Amino acid sequence: AATGLRIGLGVFVSDNVLFEIETNPGVYSDLEGTLRSKDYDFPSHAMFTVRATEDFFFKIGARYNQVFEEAPWLPLLGFSWQVTDGFRVDVLAPEQIELSLWPSASTAFLFGGQVTGAEYHVRTSAATGKQRADLNVQEVVAYVGLLHRFSDHVSLQARGGLVLGGDYDLTTGGAAFDRVEGALDQAGFGEVTFGISW
Repeated sequence: AATGLRIGLGVFVSDNVLFEIETNPGVYSDLEGTLRSKDYDFPSHAMFTVRATEDFFFKIGARYNQVFEEAPWLPLLGFSWQVTDGFRVDVLAPEQIELSLWPSASTAFLFGGQVTGAEYHVRTSAATGKQRADLNVQEVVAYVGLLHRFSDHVSLQARGGLVLGGDYDLTTGGAAFDRVEGALDQAGFGEVTFGISW
């Protein structure tokens, strides 16, 4: 299970440059037994968005998370392009691409793909005494969604779709532990996010 907060800050450093920083401190664990330091994580990113034209924005930054097990720290590169009124393309490599249709300034229909994942600290019965282990999960998802802004400060987003593929890796890192890894089956998913900003 994963539970936590999403906290962010955005500030314009000039008329054409926005700096954003966000962190998601939380617990990534099966919640069995006493929580320890490895049960906590804080996926985070920092990013500059630079306006090149009225309709095109470059994005550059860095992020920390466990989506790619061997590369928790990676640069972020991308862009946002308003192709026409009411149609936008957002790309943020290496993790997401999204197309959005905006029938009004407050409502968008979302269509996208994303690589997601995390590392969970779990107890496994594969060893005597329910040994603690790390479970890395990575998923490739395709989704549709709806974003509605009730005001400049309150929004609601709902997404649903399919897990197209992915893999998992369970290990303690110990030489005597029989590592377990494999591919994930396709499945559906859904999520609802409520946002408040000020």
